[in-house]
Amino acid sequence: MLKRKAVDLFFVVLAIFLHASAVGASENKVALVFGNSNYQSVPTLNNPTNDAIDIAAALERMGFDVSLQLDVDFLRFNEAVRDYAKRSQNADISVVYFAGHGIEIDKANYLLPVDAELADDLDVELEAVQLRSLLQTVSSTNGITLMLVDACRDNPFATRLRTEGATRSIGEGLVRVDPKSGVLPGGVLIGYAAKEGQYALDGLGRNSPYASALLSNLETPGLEVSKLFRQVRDAVFKETDGVQEPFTYGSLPGRDIYLIAKPETTVEETDEFSSSEIAVAYAATAADGTLAAWNAFLDRFQTAQNYPLVALAAQKRTELIVKQLEQGRAAAEKSVDNQAQSSRDVFTAYTAAEALGSPRAWALFFEQDDTGSLEKGAILLEEQALAKEAHDRIGGRYRVADSNETLGAEQRRSALSALSLTSEEVREFQSLLQLRGNDVGGVDGQIGPKTIQALQAFQKANGLPVTGVPTRATLNELGFFSKRRTPSGLFRTSGAIAKTYDPQTVMILENDPRIENLLVAFKDKQLIYGSFRESIYAVVFVGSTHSEAGVEAMLDAANAKLVEINDADEQEFIFDLVRHDRRIWAHLAGGFRPNHGPTIGLERQSGRWMWRSGEPLTYQKWAPGQPRNIRGDQTFGRLIPVGNYREMAPVLDTFGWATSDAPFSSIIVEIP
Repeated sequence: MLKRKAVDLFFVVLAIFLHASAVGASENKVALVFGNSNYQSVPTLNNPTNDAIDIAAALERMGFDVSLQLDVDFLRFNEAVRDYAKRSQNADISVVYFAGHGIEIDKANYLLPVDAELADDLDVELEAVQLRSLLQTVSSTNGITLMLVDACRDNPFATRLRTEGATRSIGEGLVRVDPKSGVLPGGVLIGYAAKEGQYALDGLGRNSPYASALLSNLETPGLEVSKLFRQVRDAVFKETDGVQEPFTYGSLPGRDIYLIAKPETTVEETDEFSSSEIAVAYAATAADGTLAAWNAFLDRFQTAQNYPLVALAAQKRTELIVKQLEQGRAAAEKSVDNQAQSSRDVFTAYTAAEALGSPRAWALFFEQDDTGSLEKGAILLEEQALAKEAHDRIGGRYRVADSNETLGAEQRRSALSALSLTSEEVREFQSLLQLRGNDVGGVDGQIGPKTIQALQAFQKANGLPVTGVPTRATLNELGFFSKRRTPSGLFRTSGAIAKTYDPQTVMILENDPRIENLLVAFKDKQLIYGSFRESIYAVVFVGSTHSEAGVEAMLDAANAKLVEINDADEQEFIFDLVRHDRRIWAHLAGGFRPNHGPTIGLERQSGRWMWRSGEPLTYQKWAPGQPRNIRGDQTFGRLIPVGNYREMAPVLDTFGWATSDAPFSSIIVEIP
C-alpha cells in the first residue's frame, strides 16, 4: 500500500515538474478587481465599472481566479481585501486592479469607496483606503504581485477639500509609492495610469485610455510583463497626445515573467486551473480513492483533459469502475440461485449510473426489473444528482459548487425545468395525488404552491426525500409510470454541462445504438446529448474551428447531420440543450459574445437560405440584422446570443440564428 502511494506521489511530482517546465511561468493566479463609478456624494464616473468588468473578463480568460467588486463602500472594500489576502496566500501571480477616484493627501495615496464624503481632509483616514496599507496587505506572498491603479480621474473630492480649507497638502494626481523594504522574494510591481502629478483620464468611449491599453495587451501570449507595461505606456501616451503617461514602480525578479505562457508550450494549458491547484486536488482525490471522488475531480477539471494528472485521474476512475464491476461479478458468481445473473446486471447498472452521476442515468438504472437492496442508496444518489443538475442549470459551467447542494425555491424551479413533463402529465400526477388524499388546489396542469405542498406531504408520508419536486421516485410511488411512459423519459438530455463520456459505460444503461455511434464518433469530445421526438441530438465542443470537410467527416462517422430546426418546439428543445454551458458559446473560459455560437445546418444556395439537406426553411428564428448577405454558396449558420445579455452571465436567456462562413468550435448534430 505504501509503495502504491509512493508511486502516485511520484506521478504528482513528475507532472508538476513537466507542467511547470512547459509553461515557463507560475499558474496559480488570483485577481481582485474594483470598479467604482456611482459615488454617492459627487457626480458619477462613466467608465470604471466598464473597465473593471472588461479587465475581470480578460483575467478570467487568462486563467485567473477573479473576484470582481463593483461600486463598493468602505466596509465592502475592506472585506474584499481581507478575503483576497487569504486567497492569495499561495498564489504565484496576484493582480489587484482599481478603477475609480483616488486622492493624494500629505504624500499618501488613498483609494475612495463610493460612500466616501471627505467633508474635510481629516476624514480621509476613516473613509478611504490607503494605498500603501492595501499594498502591504495583498503583497504578503512569495509570488508576484501586480497592483494596477487607474485612479485620480477628474477629481471633485480634491476640489472640495481645497475650497473648504484643508489643513493638509492636497496633491494633483497620485504620488509614487514604492513597496516597503522586506518584500517577499516574488516581487511587487505597481502600475499607475498616470505618473506622479498627472490626472488619469476617464475616456470618451467604453473604457479609460489605461484600461483600453491593458485590454489590448494583457492577453497576448508570450508577452513578458515588463514589455507589456512598456507597450501600455506607449499606447496611452499616443492616445492622449502626451497628456497622460502611465508609470510603473517597484521591483520584480530577474527571470522573465509571463501572464500567458509562450506559444511554444509542450503541454496544453488550461485558462481555468493552475498546476498546483490540480495537483493538490489530485492528491486529495487519490487519498479518498472512491468513485464519487474521482467523478468530482474529473467534473471539476473536465476542461483540462490534456493535463497529465487529469488524464491519470481518468485512468484511475476507469480502473476503479472495472474493479467494482469485477467485484460485482465475483460476488454474483458465488450465488447459485436463479437471481445470480440479475444481481450482476443490477450491480453493473448501479456502477454505471454512479459513474455518470446524472438524473437521466439514475432514471435508466431504475428501469431495471429489480433494483433489490441497492434501491434505497440509489434513491439518495438520484436526489443528489437532481440537485446538482438544478444548480448547474442556474449557475452554468463556471459556478462555485456547494458542498451541500440542496433544493431551495430557486433550485426547485430549476429542477422542474429539467423534467420533461407535459401539462397533461402534470394533471395526471395531480389526480393521483388527489386520489391519495392530498389537496393539490385543482387539477390544472400547473405545478403551483398547492401542488408543491401536496408533493412534500406525500414524500414525507412515504419516506422519500422531501423536495416538492415530482421526482422519479415520487412518481413511481404514485404509480405514474407504465410501458409507454418510462422513468428515463423524464430527462431528455444527459445533463446541463458538456462532458466527455465513455461509450461502454453509457451503453450499460442506454439502449439506443445511435447514442453509441455518437459517443464513439466524438470520443474524447465534450458533449451533451438528448432525444426529442424520434431523433437523437447533441451539441459537441470540437475544440477549434474546422473546415467543411472536417465537419463532414465527423458527421459521417456518427451517421449524423448538422441540426435542422423545423418548428418552435424543436427550437425550444435545442435552446434547453445548449443554454447552460457558456463554453459551447465561446473559446476556453470566455463569455457570450456577438456572432459566436454553435454551428447549425443552414446553407445558402443560389441566393436562398435553406437546410443543408436541401429542405426549405418552414420555420425561421433569425437574430436581428440576420441573415447577412454573404457572397457565394457553401456557407453555414450558427446560433448567437440576442437581446440584453451579459458577456459573463452564467447561462443564456435567448438566442437567434445567424449566418457564418465557417463552422464554429462547437456544433449541434442530429441523428434521425
